[in-house]
Formats: sequence, C-alpha cells, structure tokens
Amino acid sequence: MDIEAITPKPQGDVTLRAQVRECIDLFTPHLILGISDELSSIGNIERVRLVRDMVDEYNRNL
Repeated sequence: MDIEAITPKPQGDVTLRAQVRECIDLFTPHLILGISDELSSIGNIERVRLVRDMVDEYNRNL
C-alpha cells in the first residue's frame, strides 16, 4: 500500500499526530517519510519539526 500525500486538518480529514503514529505503526520497517517540496510558502515549519521529533522518539524506543 502506498500513501502519496496526507493532508492534515483543516484542509484534510486527519490529525497530524494521530496520522504520523498510524503511518509509523503500519509501515515500519518499510517507511520512507519525506516532505520534499510539499510545504507551502505559508506552511508551519514547527509542524515538520513535530513529525521529526515523533520519528526520533520512535527510533529511540526500538
């Protein structure tokens, strides 16, 4: 199963924290998580850092 892009609220129907955890749980150890050019010019870089921190926490607990 491939997921190309996930659109969090308010535009989409997922919450950022819940979706990151679900993706990690579903796809580990075959997960490639990236942002490429998906962050808009008005995007919140802190949300990207939040995902990074969640992935780091997961990796520390392996």
